[in-house]
Amino acid sequence: MNSRVPLSPPFPVHVLTGPLGVGKTTAIAYLLGTKAEEERWAVILNEFTETGIDALTLAAAARGAYDVRLVPGGCLCCVSELDFTRTLVQLVHEQRPVRLLVEPSGIGHPAAIAEELLQHEARGHLQLAGIICLLDGLRAERLWAEWQATLAAEVAGTAPPERSVERDQFEVADVIVLSKADVATPEQRAAFQALAAAAYPPKRWVGEMTQGELPAEALLPRGAMSRPAVFLPARPTLHAAAQHEHGGRDEAVALRWPAAGEGEVVRRITRRLGRVGVSWVFPAAWVFARLPLLRFLEKHPVGSADAVVTELHSVAAASCPVERTKGVVRTGPYAWWSLQSFAGGVGAQESQWRLDSRLEVMFLPAAAEAGLSDAIAAWEQALQQSLAVASAAPVNLA
Repeated sequence: MNSRVPLSPPFPVHVLTGPLGVGKTTAIAYLLGTKAEEERWAVILNEFTETGIDALTLAAAARGAYDVRLVPGGCLCCVSELDFTRTLVQLVHEQRPVRLLVEPSGIGHPAAIAEELLQHEARGHLQLAGIICLLDGLRAERLWAEWQATLAAEVAGTAPPERSVERDQFEVADVIVLSKADVATPEQRAAFQALAAAAYPPKRWVGEMTQGELPAEALLPRGAMSRPAVFLPARPTLHAAAQHEHGGRDEAVALRWPAAGEGEVVRRITRRLGRVGVSWVFPAAWVFARLPLLRFLEKHPVGSADAVVTELHSVAAASCPVERTKGVVRTGPYAWWSLQSFAGGVGAQESQWRLDSRLEVMFLPAAAEAGLSDAIAAWEQALQQSLAVASAAPVNLA
């Protein structure tokens, strides 16, 4: 029997792109938490590993009916292309949500996503309502510097700087939003406005958001804005198929930490797109102390290229610099904590997750494989220290 339902009118699809840690998941969580309860929205979420921490965040925030689909792999346009296609076809022909949000990984390029969505739009299945690029102040400043360096190279007739994924994300989008606008400096705001003014074709809508509260104007369909949408879905050389390890390599192992109590830690190492990700999943009964974890994150800043010395150990961060950290951990009998580090700082907030504790660390492409084992040992030492502190002071776990 054919389980496919008759196709209803096209449903809108929005792609939220932008660098790692820029606030894409936070914005989607806000949208899911403020939508009408009776409306069933769907999300296709692309993450580097299978840990699914961002999917947990969305599930905890969602109001009413929703469907979150996790597609691991780090890039929907190459490594995860088949999984993305399969998931999209299922949503188009079987689920038919009221609205679909697609979040590519911060290291992914949205070009092929636009291509596939436009193909479905041509068949009347959906409407690509817009590609929204989020940029925080720091990334806007860096991107404007790259933009100026490229123009200067063209004038001088010299080789331009290497094109970043962030620039591809910015150029393919028709809507740009300054995220974390409340902490952007005047110089960063000026860089964002300069990017918006220099963009050609002009962006359909330019705005800003704070605390993930994406303005409703960013979601207006293409026909509702004065400027037409112009997508530039050309795949950059960086994302040529020959340069990717399709499927990547995963190494999983179960560890016993006797001092932490009963149960096993599952550690997984994922290698894709020139990056290395390490994730840990811990038994739900294990309780972590917040302060040691927070101190460790603060002393291992994202993108650091300097040697970092902590109370726990000394590690050469230059050999294995961190690009992104996120996790959700149990910090008390009825307390769970979501934490992350990103370019510009560290963030933490209460979480509703209850199944287990998990942490994911992604290292920069320049990370030396030789330093990975030392980096893993450093993180595991910090995690065990946090467990020991919580065990010694079960009443005051913060």
